[in-house]
Amino acid sequence: MGVLRVDTAEALAALGPAWDELYAAAGISNLFLTHEWLTTWARHLRVPFVALAHREGARLQSAALFVVETQERWGWIDEHSYRPGVLARAGVMHPLRPILAHVLLCERRVESIHLHRSRSCAAYAAELRDTLGPFAMLSVRNEGHEARLVGTATSFAEYLASRPPKVRHELKRKATKLHRDAPGVRLHELPSSASGGEALAIIEAVEKTSWKAASRTAIVTCPRERAFYEAVFRLRTPRTRGRLFFSPRNRGAADPASPSCSACSTTTPSTPSRPPTQR
Repeated sequence: MGVLRVDTAEALAALGPAWDELYAAAGISNLFLTHEWLTTWARHLRVPFVALAHREGARLQSAALFVVETQERWGWIDEHSYRPGVLARAGVMHPLRPILAHVLLCERRVESIHLHRSRSCAAYAAELRDTLGPFAMLSVRNEGHEARLVGTATSFAEYLASRPPKVRHELKRKATKLHRDAPGVRLHELPSSASGGEALAIIEAVEKTSWKAASRTAIVTCPRERAFYEAVFRLRTPRTRGRLFFSPRNRGAADPASPSCSACSTTTPSTPSRPPTQR
């Protein structure tokens, strides 16, 4: 029994078989906790990190990857999924506790762990409470982030009704502008047979005509990010399916990779037992 610590992309890659076995035993569907996603992120974006895995014998019981924000402060990598960033075997109680105990006893410079708690998703908050359990020895900041979770079983009208007045007004304003500037616009789904290059071409076409190009935050302006997304679009996991939607600028455009597209979005479905879709 103990906690395994790795902090390089190479060491994380070597954990592949054990991490994959833990992911299968967790019984979840979260692309952002798969070994493929995490090693791709570590290899291409080169953000300082520490991955901690609690093990009993040869099997991992729980694992979490933390971004090293400073020597004194860590945060876990859940900005993409807005779900608690800990992977645990089904049935394990409070899986983050042995990992935090290791931080407290062995990572002496770390003063706080930065966990994103969503104000807007009760399911997220409950999941995080179950993950942490009663643990008050280490400072765990309560950050109020909005969850990027949209229930796909509801209509757009029902979704609007669930949002704050300011958000409802902004969404209605944008919908009115879209129908005025592009009457009859429809979203198309990129076929699952399309290549990652076709998906990336659509996103790049949108970004080149947006403020991202001028501010040099577009994917195409950063070689490391471009390489990261090229690798991401090649990822395939047993319980995760990525989907990309776009609207051609010219109605009836046949080529989905044409730079005439004007908008796109991606979704990652969850398991049927978890209605909210990560977006």
